[in-house]
Amino acid sequence: MSLKKNLVYNIVLNVANVLYPFITVPYVARVLGAEGVGITSFVTTFAGYFAILAALGIPTYGVRGISKVRDSAEKTGNLFSEMFSINILSSLLFSFLYIASIFFIPQLFELKSLLFVAGIQVFLSPFNIDWFFSGRENFKIITIRSLIIKILSLGALFIFVKTKDDLIAYLLLNVFAQLGNQFWNFFALHRSEIKIRITRNGLKQHLKPLLYLYASAIAISIYTILDTIMLGFMSNYTQVGYYTSATKISKLLLFLVTSLGPVILPRMAYYKETYQKDFINGVLAKSYAFVLFLSLPLATALILIAPDFVPFFFGKDFNGAILPLQILSLLLISIGLSNLSGVQILVGMGFDKPFMRSVLIGTITNIILNLSLIPDFGAIGSSVASVVAETLIAFASAYYVSKYTGIRFFSIPIFTKNLLAALSLIPLYFLLHHLNMPVWILMMVFFITGTVLYLFLQYYFVKNVIILETVMMIKNRCHPVQK
Repeated sequence: MSLKKNLVYNIVLNVANVLYPFITVPYVARVLGAEGVGITSFVTTFAGYFAILAALGIPTYGVRGISKVRDSAEKTGNLFSEMFSINILSSLLFSFLYIASIFFIPQLFELKSLLFVAGIQVFLSPFNIDWFFSGRENFKIITIRSLIIKILSLGALFIFVKTKDDLIAYLLLNVFAQLGNQFWNFFALHRSEIKIRITRNGLKQHLKPLLYLYASAIAISIYTILDTIMLGFMSNYTQVGYYTSATKISKLLLFLVTSLGPVILPRMAYYKETYQKDFINGVLAKSYAFVLFLSLPLATALILIAPDFVPFFFGKDFNGAILPLQILSLLLISIGLSNLSGVQILVGMGFDKPFMRSVLIGTITNIILNLSLIPDFGAIGSSVASVVAETLIAFASAYYVSKYTGIRFFSIPIFTKNLLAALSLIPLYFLLHHLNMPVWILMMVFFITGTVLYLFLQYYFVKNVIILETVMMIKNRCHPVQK
């Protein structure tokens, strides 16, 4: 499947990932309240941490590995069976450790019923095989499946979650959604004629590269997941509710910014494996333009609208999430750039060790800042720690890209032009804000007028390569060349 079609499918998937929470999150926030949201976020995050440990770096390693052998059905089947076998062993180990932690930690034992429900994602970790379809660049299956499961989950949410006491029902819906995704995956896998085998052969060759990616996955999880767990232990569940609500919004938009990542990673591995180096720089130039095109205006807009958006979207009980959301909006820029340099380039081209080093720099910083800031500042402290950590990772991974690959994708003039275009939204927002419109009308008008202004500047001032090519393609279709 072509890169453009995969990108379209991935964008559709990411738009759905954005729209779905925009419908469900306000409902859940008002039904469960800040503390209820905090409790469910805490248990799902705790279980999610063990699920990452059980995954053993396979989601990233599997994508790259499958992309390299996708032209051979036999090699693809062998690699899948080896990854699946390793994942089963790791899941058994971490499922045992997960259950043990619930019984040995008093604060967790108080939430044992919720944690056992949330822990199903740990037990079923081997069956999460999106990496197989991503490696084969089959984003169509992933997108269609996710859309159908989301529609079914949405209906079930409004039927079964109606009061503050429906915490277990809410968690069960999330679990059943995962089960639906995994069942669909294996049905599609069966149709692809890949036979699932449990094997002990060929496992040793994967251990060293897996350990590098595993260390990176653990390090990343520390500042993307462990901060929520640390908040739960060092502060209170209300602060967890503020922080996780803010992260949901910032990460929803982050899906759009990083939507090229899953598409580019297997293609970069394939280009390197087949020695098509001439295509690499062209792909990365467009990826850099894409990241800046989306991340800078989204971050700017999020900072501006947060004071109006948070009480409108979550309810007045969540006003404590306003400042964390404004701080976390900067993640759109830092993670967008670190995803480009770290995931798309370093991981895509096989430089796992430098990628691990860059992640460790951010991880250590995040732990130190969380320990220092959470006791006094709660959700705000965690937000600052996350942004600082991700910014350091972006700089470190860019340095390693330059050192090990010679690729120089970062351009200060291009970044500056995109930043100026994004900052044009500031006077526009304050002008509209003084008109005293209802909040939902203000945000709608700001979105429409801001988009028009920004696209105008991107075309005439920034001269963004993606915008220029899109306009040219539209012109060619409307006025085809006559032979």
